[in-house]
Amino acid sequence: MSKNRIVIISVSVSVLVLGFLGLYFGFLGNNQTAVSLEFGKMDEVLLGKPFTADVTISNNGDKVLKNARLSLLLPEGVYFVGESLDQRVKEKFVGDIGPGSLSKESFNVIVTGGGGATEKLTSRLSYAIAPNDNVAFELETEADLNVSKPVLGLEMEAPEKVFSGENFQFKVKYRNDGGEDLKNLVLTVDYPPIFQFQESSLEPDEGNNLWRIGSLGKGEEKEFTISGSAVGVQGAAFDLKVSAKTSMAGQDYLLASKIATVAMAEAPLSVSILVNESSDYVAKPGDRLKYSLVYKNNSNFDLQNVTIKTKLTGEMFDFATIQSNGLFNLNDKTLLWGPDNLVELTRVSAHGEGRVEFEAKVKDSFLIRRLSDKNFSLRAEAEIQSANVPAELGAGKLLSVGKIETKIAGKVELDARAYFRDAASGILNNGNFPPKVGQATQYTIHWILKNYATDLSGVAVSAKLPPGVGWTGTVKGSGASLPSYDEGTHQVTWTINKVIATKGVIGDPMEAIFQVALTPNAAQVGQVMDLLSETQAQATDSFTGVTLSASDVKLDTNLPDDGTVPGSPKTVQP
Repeated sequence: MSKNRIVIISVSVSVLVLGFLGLYFGFLGNNQTAVSLEFGKMDEVLLGKPFTADVTISNNGDKVLKNARLSLLLPEGVYFVGESLDQRVKEKFVGDIGPGSLSKESFNVIVTGGGGATEKLTSRLSYAIAPNDNVAFELETEADLNVSKPVLGLEMEAPEKVFSGENFQFKVKYRNDGGEDLKNLVLTVDYPPIFQFQESSLEPDEGNNLWRIGSLGKGEEKEFTISGSAVGVQGAAFDLKVSAKTSMAGQDYLLASKIATVAMAEAPLSVSILVNESSDYVAKPGDRLKYSLVYKNNSNFDLQNVTIKTKLTGEMFDFATIQSNGLFNLNDKTLLWGPDNLVELTRVSAHGEGRVEFEAKVKDSFLIRRLSDKNFSLRAEAEIQSANVPAELGAGKLLSVGKIETKIAGKVELDARAYFRDAASGILNNGNFPPKVGQATQYTIHWILKNYATDLSGVAVSAKLPPGVGWTGTVKGSGASLPSYDEGTHQVTWTINKVIATKGVIGDPMEAIFQVALTPNAAQVGQVMDLLSETQAQATDSFTGVTLSASDVKLDTNLPDDGTVPGSPKTVQP
């Protein structure tokens, strides 16, 4: 009887508890739905013009919202005014919001990217409902932000094509398209390295590319002109970029930017360079290089008094070996041809062409002193010009350049050695020396790889074991990769994914060690026995893309590298 009573009471209590919890959370749910979050109306905003994003919290329930916090989340290209450009979220502590109350929070924001697009602002509210402060709720809403044109209209007018060396002008225009004055306006122009600034109609405030405009009135429009020249190869193009920024609350903001691309027109007078009759010749130490400078008059007019000047750079040039009919200046490493030393340059006929040449030797050895001494190349830059320009060409002077860079392939060295006594390797070789018929004698083989001036990839070193020589399986090495043996082909292979430049020239080389065993037969008495065939190494030069190779002679029981057996007989004994 008492057991039944306990069960009935337990069931009743459970029903009451569940009912209470249901009512409680139902009440919370009803109060939660009575909370709303809404963005204020936002008109179309201009790029670069600050605006206020208002967010209203409404508590339409009958309970207090506790510890309310409101966050605004920004997409890329939208920023909080005066805050770090990396800040994407800003949170404000609102506190408690009573029943039937409203709370409005404002965020000062600016858009600098995405003109003509629709961005989304996200607002997030976190809060608790009294009296239980430990249960947190979140509410989130979004608003579309319609972004229109920039507050600053920015334009750049530049010619589509220019001749190399020709003076030309480009114009920068800027206009206030906002409804109020712009302040703290700064313009910068980025020039490519080949551009030579000459002058600006508006004096720059810093260097030759920064103008502090300051204030620009509503609807006001201004412009200025920049003059200069560019020296480059035919068909190349370069960019001129103008950017406008303003500062607010200690932070800089990009208002607008424009890029003008200018191409190098076919020059009336051009020059190109070949090395050993190739535009992509890969040299090696000790090479003799023949440089051919091919010049051409592309115009319909004869050009007079043409000069060609070539500057050489690269520490692997052996300048003492220069041979040319041009004038070589060792101090500035230049060669000069003109009417004084080459009569053909007195007059170059319309659409005529010719060539001048010189030879130079690559130094025999790489100049490696530091780990960074790698990827050597030789550069030649030729400049051709004519001071007597026909008026019909519409240019003050004719100047064109031609360039070539000749990469120098690296070098890999391979050293194969054999030892009977090899304490330094930590490997003990058993057997007789000199070797005896029918008895195994062990030897250690060392492969030592030295790399010079370029990184190597796909390195493969290989050799074969001759008849009578077996693989013991004992291997060691200085790197992660160790030699392996193919029983079917009797080939030993050592593969390495990468070897850095200067490895072994500075610091220790790559090394692999493996043990073999020689067992002579009676027919080989009195003979010097081969231990390993000729060793071959191949690798890809990561700088030039060419294949590098190295080799070393076969190894035998003469053991020229083992100083512990200098006077011993080296032939097979009975």
